Amino acid sequence: MFLREHRYTLLLFLFIPYFVNLGANSLWDGNEGFYAEPPREMLETGDWLVPTYNYVPRFKKPPLTTWIIGASYKLFGVSEFSERLPIAVASVLTILLTYLLAQMLYGQDAALLAAVILATTLKFMVYSRQFAGDIFLTLFITCALTCFTKAMLDDKSSRLYPLLGYTCIAFGILDKGIVAAVIPLSVTALFLLLIRYWSHLKLVFDPLGYLMIILIGLPWYLLMTYRYGLEFVKVNILQETVMRYVSDALGSRAIDYYLWIYFAEASPWSIFIVPVFIYWAKWLHKEWKRVKVLEISLGLQTLPLVWFAFVLVFFSLSVGKRAVYIVPLYPASAILIANYFTSSLYNGSSKLRFLHKAATLTLAAACFISSAAVFIAHKKLDHQTKLTYLCIGTLLLIGLSQIWVIIRKSFEQQALLLGMTSYIFIFSLTLLLPSLEYYRPIPHFAEVIKQNIRPEDEVGTFLVDTPSLMFYTRRKIFECSDYDEMLKKLDQPNQVYFVTRADYFEQLQARTPIPLQIIDSKPLLQLRLENFFGQSSSSPTKHLILAKKKS
Repeated sequence: MFLREHRYTLLLFLFIPYFVNLGANSLWDGNEGFYAEPPREMLETGDWLVPTYNYVPRFKKPPLTTWIIGASYKLFGVSEFSERLPIAVASVLTILLTYLLAQMLYGQDAALLAAVILATTLKFMVYSRQFAGDIFLTLFITCALTCFTKAMLDDKSSRLYPLLGYTCIAFGILDKGIVAAVIPLSVTALFLLLIRYWSHLKLVFDPLGYLMIILIGLPWYLLMTYRYGLEFVKVNILQETVMRYVSDALGSRAIDYYLWIYFAEASPWSIFIVPVFIYWAKWLHKEWKRVKVLEISLGLQTLPLVWFAFVLVFFSLSVGKRAVYIVPLYPASAILIANYFTSSLYNGSSKLRFLHKAATLTLAAACFISSAAVFIAHKKLDHQTKLTYLCIGTLLLIGLSQIWVIIRKSFEQQALLLGMTSYIFIFSLTLLLPSLEYYRPIPHFAEVIKQNIRPEDEVGTFLVDTPSLMFYTRRKIFECSDYDEMLKKLDQPNQVYFVTRADYFEQLQARTPIPLQIIDSKPLLQLRLENFFGQSSSSPTKHLILAKKKS
């Protein structure tokens, strides 16, 4: 009752970690630089139609994310905070929509818990601070499905909600392409076919809705095709949409890849998805004979189940896989788990009760093991901070709280305890992240370059992926991926500044008579398990160096 009365305060409290220290870290190389640089170049060139990356037209991605960040740069200046603010806002809006959808489907208690679960899902928070554009896609999909649900619950309502749903799809297409239409429309259609609500199929065959998609989502694609012809179609449509799904360009992974990714990245709540699905299997078995006469409000309770299953299967069937692709199932996961905890936990099943206890024990064990792993990893670092012990302590607290639940058989309080302790862990991460700047050499290297470089000099990288270098140097860079290419670059008469690893530099120096000079050297943290727990020779840090031809 207390939480219901103060639900808006609780929601505001949930949002705090998404903004604490938002601009304290430099860009995370690997992905964030690809989102931060195009809007900066867009402001510099004044061309808002064609996103560029490294001052070359970028056909791979639609422009909406670039436009949003560019607007943030325009308002607040070019900075890490301005770049991350839109994704933090998108994350918060997704949490709010998850709350609203769960409220429509299962009531107030489930809605509050669904918001807590999504806000404290580990990788959802991490992606929102490392700028994963899939957060925007998740926002538009969640908004579309929320609007479609509202339309189905109030069949006599105006055309407002269906059109809002299609508007979200249109913006999603401008953000991530056709997948923004495939997911919400397929989920809605499959749901309606499953429970045989034929009359509502008009939602997925709505002429006005498709007109909205054409008016909002299509003009940019037509303008780009007009300006660049088949080259744009080849890259944006064929390579980035079709070939990414059916080829191994991103690296072929097993069909069960996303199952393990989900359990790892949606922790700590993902451990309960197995009893959740068994709960729903029992529910469907019980209600299936009555499905023809189910009220729409009751039938809609299966929508998150279809949503979760479709996204998981759809991306699992793709050949090219990346962990971030399944972010759009996180709201569905949060709603399903929230309903499981706030309804009958075991649905009268002793087997389900046993499985739930086993999941709780597994979660506790995982927290204890993770805390030990973080402690060992912490001891391997050159630069240590006591804030790491806060993260270790909160992991132990999560584990101990679940042990207490098992001993006291207080499963009714389990979700509350897990939500509170997970929130503390998420908050501790936001406090810890700024200390990692010790291992972030690119902003420092960029300042050194800007102090010494001449207009005719070149800047680039050799065998390392640091796209943030162009963001911090504010200039075009080269990226050399083999020794022969780099030797040709060094053989040119103009000065060359480049970033590489210390071991690569030594090998390069041995291959060329051109004298090279190390200007600066800084450690780079490698957040891979093998670097912390691999062979004894492995190290969590590698030194990046800034070098040039010796004057």
